[in-house]
Amino acid sequence: MDGNGRWAQERGKERIQGHLEGVGSVRRTIEECCRLGIEQLTLYCFSTENWKRPAEEINFLMALLKGTLSRELSAPTDVPLASRAPALVLFFLHGAGA
Repeated sequence: MDGNGRWAQERGKERIQGHLEGVGSVRRTIEECCRLGIEQLTLYCFSTENWKRPAEEINFLMALLKGTLSRELSAPTDVPLASRAPALVLFFLHGAGA
């Protein structure tokens, strides 16, 4: 999910707005993978280089990842949880640097 901050800055927005927009991109990607029957998806959302960002931005990103995972796993949808959960867990784990 590299480039969300740059995307926002190029449009005169705060970097955080780019990260919020990135959540929608992840959601659309996961939904499309489920629709296509793709059983495995890995999204790297937070690299080791990202730890060099300001603490405020890192804290925001970690809270965004945790909140998104929590909401998505509890949200009503046409896509069965069993199909969504593996992709969402990978999104969270790789994004959180685990």
